[in-house]
Amino acid sequence: MAALRDKILGHLYPVYGRGKTQEELAEKIPDVPVGDIARELTYLIEKKLVRPPFGYGEFVIVGGSTPMDPRYDITAEGIDYIEEKSKRETTEATKKPLARTEPSEEQAERWLQECSRFLENAENVVSSDHADSVAHSSKAIEFAAKSLLALAGYEPPQKHEVGIHLRPVVDSLGGDDGEVVRLARRHVARLGWLCDVVAPLQWVSEYGFAGKGASEVVNATDASTFLEYGAECRAIAAEVVKRARERSLIVG
Repeated sequence: MAALRDKILGHLYPVYGRGKTQEELAEKIPDVPVGDIARELTYLIEKKLVRPPFGYGEFVIVGGSTPMDPRYDITAEGIDYIEEKSKRETTEATKKPLARTEPSEEQAERWLQECSRFLENAENVVSSDHADSVAHSSKAIEFAAKSLLALAGYEPPQKHEVGIHLRPVVDSLGGDDGEVVRLARRHVARLGWLCDVVAPLQWVSEYGFAGKGASEVVNATDASTFLEYGAECRAIAAEVVKRARERSLIVG
């Protein structure tokens, strides 16, 4: 049941100061019986990873035995647990080589289209919703990196930290014009670096940090900076894909 416990903690991970009721958790995890969720909540409370509802285990006169506040919330220990687990999984994932696939300019273009879509979303809310803008810009950077993985014949992994996997792409770049190749390698390396630098902050921009909501920790400077990074990464990836189509740059 460890997987279910992790799902519960994931859904409780800083939700802007409010927890979730058992019924809300059941809606989020519809493939699991409510009884199993209730049992795992009890376990997580015993382990001090989840804070029980106010009045938990007590009877109140009005309305019978329903707690006055039915929401469960994650504790500081629960936050530490889920964040450490995420770091371990990310570390393990980066050790595994990516699966090879057929190099595809078409797939690269599709990833770039998604990159542009998220970047446009980021720009639309850069002044009104800083956290949401950062989340969209982070996605754009991630998808720019994934476009080059597809271009070079690697299966993009289902995770945010993909920049480290651009190393073999950088090494594979070639062509007749040495200066073009040198600049391309430099720029793709920068794209990979930016991708993995912003990846942890993508989590923060969606879920907050240290019990604070994302809107409380992400500011206007973050939003404008990430938007610039996103635009730069899209431009790098688009240029590499363009030169690969023209055959002035060999990838893979």
